[in-house]
Amino acid sequence: AALDALLALKPDPTRLAAMGWCLGGRAVIELLKSGDPRLRAAVSFHGVLDDSPLDAPFPATTRILALHGDRDPFVPRLDHLRAQMRHLHASFDLLVFANATHGFTNPAQALNTKPEFDYDHRAATLAWRYAEAHLADAFAPPT
Repeated sequence: AALDALLALKPDPTRLAAMGWCLGGRAVIELLKSGDPRLRAAVSFHGVLDDSPLDAPFPATTRILALHGDRDPFVPRLDHLRAQMRHLHASFDLLVFANATHGFTNPAQALNTKPEFDYDHRAATLAWRYAEAHLADAFAPPT
């Protein structure tokens, strides 16, 4: 339903992507479970993930990028995510930034006093560059 609502706005249907941060990053993963082949790319920035099964096969045409910090307590088992992506034969890249916490791309997290959150300029800059490259690759004409 989400992709149908987006298509009602008349975007280029060959260039559909989903991006989300935190709970929106989880929503991106949930959207992938729909198996809709119109989604060409997906990017999840420090998406809140748990051990719930990803039991629906993702479209083989959808390129997935997950960007996480290795000190993010809201993603306790990146190995579980990796194993599930492999099991589903997903086209995915998983990048983990050393010492980055939850919300590492959000400059406002520098004001958050909770140790689970912090802004990491280097990780945020690199994550955005990887996301841009990921989208460019996903939308590149076939070779």
